[in-house]
Amino acid sequence: MMICGRCGNANDEGFRFCISCGAPLTAPAQGAPESAAPAQALPGPAAPAAASPAPVVPESASPAPVVPESAAPASMEAPTMMMPPVQPQHYPGQASGPGFGPVPGQVSGQSAGRHGKGRIAIIIAAVLVVVALVIAGVTLATRNNSSDGGTSAPQGPSSSNGQTVPDDESDDRDTEASEEQDPDEEEQGLSARTLDQESTDRIVDAFSTTDVAVSVMTEDGLRSYSSSNASTMMVSAGLYLPVYLAYYDAHEGQPSDAAGEMMRSMDNEAANLVIDSLGGVDAVDSWLSDNQYTTSRFERKYGDVAASENGYENYASSDDAARMLSQIAADGADELMSFDIASEGVDVPEGATVHAHRGMGIQDSYNYFVVISDGRSKVGVAVMTEGMGQEQAADLTSQMLATVWDTMFEGTDQ
Repeated sequence: MMICGRCGNANDEGFRFCISCGAPLTAPAQGAPESAAPAQALPGPAAPAAASPAPVVPESASPAPVVPESAAPASMEAPTMMMPPVQPQHYPGQASGPGFGPVPGQVSGQSAGRHGKGRIAIIIAAVLVVVALVIAGVTLATRNNSSDGGTSAPQGPSSSNGQTVPDDESDDRDTEASEEQDPDEEEQGLSARTLDQESTDRIVDAFSTTDVAVSVMTEDGLRSYSSSNASTMMVSAGLYLPVYLAYYDAHEGQPSDAAGEMMRSMDNEAANLVIDSLGGVDAVDSWLSDNQYTTSRFERKYGDVAASENGYENYASSDDAARMLSQIAADGADELMSFDIASEGVDVPEGATVHAHRGMGIQDSYNYFVVISDGRSKVGVAVMTEGMGQEQAADLTSQMLATVWDTMFEGTDQ
């Protein structure tokens, strides 16, 4: 036998090149007779032409052997133990692909008597393949590490959910944080839109601590001031806003002459026509509840003194009334309110425009509902009193309008 010093395959005596890897064979295996003839090959599956082994060449034949494509050049020096190249794995009986020699240990052109020695060669070749695979894996890992410069790529800051945040995004967040409004500037902006609680309370409480409620709200819904009784339900004489708002919530885009007349002249007959179109008093009360006017109640039609004497009354808090003023101011409907409060002794600040309603005559109530504006922004002011009469109610309303004008309009950028 001729054992290939390169791949360990057992070759028949007389072969000058290994039928597995094509390496030159230098000497026969010890004890093998020189004149041994090759045994009859066992039948097996035909391999592709490109993968057929090199023909057997006797020593006396022409010195130009046919070498497989995968064999080493004829000028190669004496074989040395080398790691075979990593080849796709083949199994006995499977035809080898182009460019590959016969699988070590496959019975093809070799006698069954040498089949045992072929198994030894298969084991040796398998060990060599495993070693080669390990070396290849180490080499690949080394190359990958080298391509990365030998160090791991730096990681950006991590977000709270464990994901990596790019550095430029982190920088943007830092910039946004640094550009947040200064707390002092924010406080100054808020103070220009709200009234000082303590000083305004002194104005209101000077009239009464029990029978007066005052609330102030901007057209965008900022509550600027609420007195101590601002959430208390009081008789809402002169408050036509719930009927107007309920109508247009139910009939958007359908103008009502009666609703317009009610807002312009505080006409009770017109107001009651609108109530009937909504489905009655209960429909208005349901609208108040559905829109979170929790301290307001609607129980009778306008001007119905008999119902009032029988315990049916319309109520609202100054907070709810101011919120309704804010709603109509935002929609521009406040311009329909045309009662002349100055004719009753209410002082209107110079340069200010006011649109107002006034209510009186029910259970000694006297109320003013006013939207004050400088032409650019609007503020709703609700003043509700009980048992104080016109003069005191007008005086309180004058002081509130002056405070609102001086704080929230005069000398500001609004």
